[in-house]
Amino acid sequence: MSTLIKKNSLRDIFSKAAINYEIQARFQKKVCIKLWENIISDDIYPKTILDIGTGTGFFMQKLSKHFHNSQIVGFDFAFGMTKLAREKKLDVLQADAEFLPFKDESFDLIVSNLVFHWVYNLDNALNEVCRVLKEKGRFYFNLSGNQTLKEMRFCFEKNNSLKNEKEIKAVLERNNFKEIKINTLIFKEYFKDLFSLVGWLKSIGANRLTKPIFMGRETWQRANDIYLNNFKDNGMVFATFEVIEVSARK
Repeated sequence: MSTLIKKNSLRDIFSKAAINYEIQARFQKKVCIKLWENIISDDIYPKTILDIGTGTGFFMQKLSKHFHNSQIVGFDFAFGMTKLAREKKLDVLQADAEFLPFKDESFDLIVSNLVFHWVYNLDNALNEVCRVLKEKGRFYFNLSGNQTLKEMRFCFEKNNSLKNEKEIKAVLERNNFKEIKINTLIFKEYFKDLFSLVGWLKSIGANRLTKPIFMGRETWQRANDIYLNNFKDNGMVFATFEVIEVSARK
């Protein structure tokens, strides 16, 4: 399957999920607030800000309230997400993180919440970030690390394509970022069973976080039994989410 077809498929998934995203994306908002706290704890006064992967606009709204004198632009890959963000009167467009539609050195600050694990070529995406970031501009982002959903992968015996800290740092260095700081957070989210977990992932468009699983009912039931027997706590099953936070300077 070509990259273009894969991207179109991913775009459609997130567009369809947009209607439920505000209600269901509790984890994404929690992680976003943590990233937000990292940004405002630093003494920065950006005139221009770019939010990569705006979604329905939660992060942009927080940015607007704090940096109320800044020009803030956001974009998202999925039309459904941009439509909802625009309804909130936010300056949002539809674009691809690997091909940013901005001039060189356009932004003082670039931020992104749980987006870069979705891009097909992380080198291309970070090279683009560096291109549109002003000299000495700041870049704050987070993404899912390779421990994310490790329980599900165990049940289905699936390989992991997510990156670790060392790999992420190497990509940043290749693309000329400096003063790189990386911090890893581990979260556990709880669900009734494997089916509830998969249903939640689907509701926010994140069911492609692992490779698509096309299996029969018996295989799914067996995987659910494995999950219940191995990853249960106080009557609920848990799922691990590793979030790697990064700050860097051009």
